[in-house]
Amino acid sequence: MDSLYMPLVAKKYDTKIVSNNFINALWALGYRTEDSWVAFIQMMCISGIFGSPIPKLVDYDQAIRLLNDPMLLLSNDAAQEASHLSVAAYLEAIDELGQKRWKELRGAGERQQSPGDHKLSEHLEYITSLLKRLGMVDEIFPEDDKFGKITAFLNLGAAQDTVEERTCYLKRLIDYQKVLYPLSESKVYLLGGNRKLWPETSLTTNSSKPLVNGEPLALQLVAERIYSKYLVGEVKDLDLIEIIKNAGIDRDIAIAGIAKIIQEKIVDRVFACMKNEVIRSRAEIVSEVEGKYNISWPTESDLQAKIAVLYGIYDAIVVMGEKNQGLDRPDTMSTAEKFADVFAAEHRNDLICVVSNQPFAKRQSLLFVKQLYSKVGNPLDTIVTAAGKNQGNDVVQLGVQEFLSYIHAATDIAKSGALEDYVNEELDHEFYVSIGGSTNSTDNTGTLENNVELGNESCVGGAADGADNV
Repeated sequence: MDSLYMPLVAKKYDTKIVSNNFINALWALGYRTEDSWVAFIQMMCISGIFGSPIPKLVDYDQAIRLLNDPMLLLSNDAAQEASHLSVAAYLEAIDELGQKRWKELRGAGERQQSPGDHKLSEHLEYITSLLKRLGMVDEIFPEDDKFGKITAFLNLGAAQDTVEERTCYLKRLIDYQKVLYPLSESKVYLLGGNRKLWPETSLTTNSSKPLVNGEPLALQLVAERIYSKYLVGEVKDLDLIEIIKNAGIDRDIAIAGIAKIIQEKIVDRVFACMKNEVIRSRAEIVSEVEGKYNISWPTESDLQAKIAVLYGIYDAIVVMGEKNQGLDRPDTMSTAEKFADVFAAEHRNDLICVVSNQPFAKRQSLLFVKQLYSKVGNPLDTIVTAAGKNQGNDVVQLGVQEFLSYIHAATDIAKSGALEDYVNEELDHEFYVSIGGSTNSTDNTGTLENNVELGNESCVGGAADGADNV
């Protein structure tokens, strides 16, 4: 694994020496080339986390100058202290600004209710290019030799369309491992949770957008459970009984008919009555269906299991994450904690592959790093990331939010001790390195041993190779 420690200071336009902690903080975030550092500065600016006089659009040379004068950016109290303390403190200074902006973009609700910032979409191509340079767009595929060491694939839960993308990618990884290592027997874990699925509705908002981002399999799974109740004589709804009888022996037609009735008579009706309160609407729909038909409403874990079978993955282990009490649903952190509690010891020091998709992969992998480190002491290099390419239409809004969330996760990791050897080291020595050119000075011991020529280095985590390791 590449060293996480790389002191680097100096600037292109004169000999002024700046705090090396800022570059070290970017190094700890996995950004290890000049281009990725510049993209980081540009993303911070365009995301709107700085006030006047920092512009939202900065060119390459301006970003270089800000790299060399980070106090122009980090003017908060934490930053003033960070220049004299650890990398962890510097990360906290960056994160303090980022989280304030993240809360503005995300809002208080679920991601699908996020207010975002429509002005960001005016810079679609620019922001997409920054995300690409920061390793948050292109797919991340493990190196061939890693497949011989992977003992577990962790497929992360999400909404249906994302679960389908991730499961498709998971199947590709499993098949590829079997080609390279036919005797491999890696386990597959489906890490979801007790999140009630969103039912589809034909209703739209006043701007003709779907009222909710429904999950088509939600009502299919509901219908399958009602059909099972019918087979044992527990369905009393005459409309549903007629639908099932008319379908004869064709189970699929019966289930489709049941789903249609549930949508029209319950889902659409409730959403129409409570159109401005979609969260409460879902709760009301779930309560009515569960009470009327004596079934449990399907969860994200049920969704994952169903989709895994559709992709020919039959022996997966379902891990249902605990609810994050702040969200009243599981999230990546609570799911990672549940996996670490139950299964981490079984994979102590094994190579574990976290399967996600862009732009979420970098942050989500870090959360597993934290939990596996804290529970069983797994080193950072026992996690490998695999992620499908970002193919969504909301690359800008989600990308900016995930960029800020990634900084927050990395800061949390640093504080947790997973980077303890790195962040606790006092960085009080100075190295002279010409940004964008070859080294032309010595460090304070009079040697060139630790100098680095930027632009020609090959670093894990840089913009060119996906920046997936931290």
